[in-house]
Formats: sequence, structure tokens, C-alpha cells
Amino acid sequence: FSYNSAFTHKLYRITVSQISPKEQLQEEDAVEQRLVGSRVHELDAVVIRIMKIKKKMIHQELISEVLMTLRFPAEAADIKRRIESLIERECLERHPPNEQGVTCYTYLA
Repeated sequence: FSYNSAFTHKLYRITVSQISPKEQLQEEDAVEQRLVGSRVHELDAVVIRIMKIKKKMIHQELISEVLMTLRFPAEAADIKRRIESLIERECLERHPPNEQGVTCYTYLA
């Protein structure tokens, strides 16, 4: 191979094909799934850490404390799902609602 310095061409631009929107959406979904998977463990850890300290909390206080502690934005529905998971794994216990309709959780482990 040799370099030809006298070569010229009328096109100065190089065209680069872009990612199709369908592939981009699939890639974004895959990234979001990995992100959610890693955040699940962090949510569990934050809930457990708070409950170890407080031992007993009402639902709304627990949600607000978790939201203040987290370093990423989370929705209350995600936190509630993680609390349900911790109840199923017997790390937390849910007490029936009292007269005011307030649900309380107790740390078990």
C-alpha cells in the first residue's frame, strides 16, 4: 500500500449511518432494566438500614425517610414493592391498620 497525496474527491463529508429508532429503544430498555435491577438491592438496603435504627415505623414515615436517604429518584410504588418483598422474606412485619387507618411496620431480623 502507498499513500497518494494527489488524490482528490468532490465529496468532503463522510456519512455515518445512525442507529434506527427501534434499536435505540431496545438498547434504552435494556439499560433501564439493568439500572432497575441494581437499584432494587440499594432500595432493600436503605429500608433495612432505616428499620434497624427505628425498629417500628408507620408507612408514610418509612416512605419519606427512604426517599430522603436515596441518592437517586424513586417512586413510592417501587418502595412499596420492595417493602412487600421484605415482608415476604420475613425481614419486616406489617401490623394491621389502627383506628386512623395507619399501617405500621416492625423490623424482625
